[in-house]
Amino acid sequence: MLLQSSPLLARATAAQLARLAAVARHIPLDVGADPLTGAESSILTALSGAVRIERDGVPRKVAESGDAVGIYETLGGAHFPVRAEVIRAGQGLRFVRSDLFDLLANNIDLLQGDLLRVAAGPQAADPHVHQ
Repeated sequence: MLLQSSPLLARATAAQLARLAAVARHIPLDVGADPLTGAESSILTALSGAVRIERDGVPRKVAESGDAVGIYETLGGAHFPVRAEVIRAGQGLRFVRSDLFDLLANNIDLLQGDLLRVAAGPQAADPHVHQ
């Protein structure tokens, strides 16, 4: 139900959402913490709270409920030096790259859905926060 509320997955089927939920890792978003530090490349979806995202030379962005961070880094293997800080406590879901790729390898229909359509979308100018 929480995944379905994300605009990123608005057109995903119930079966696709169930498979994604199976690899999601629930994480607390504690004020002052960097939810991206020490983690394998991953997509972080904020369920509640807010996370400030900073990158040199790019205006700060804030990821809030339903926003996803790390899509390009995770799916494309690109490395962007990004700093993140939780500015309002909440909850999040982390999709670790290795788990996500295992899922995608066995569920080709997800590759044809919204998840990867975003990677080629008009947001390319800001690869860090997808609303």
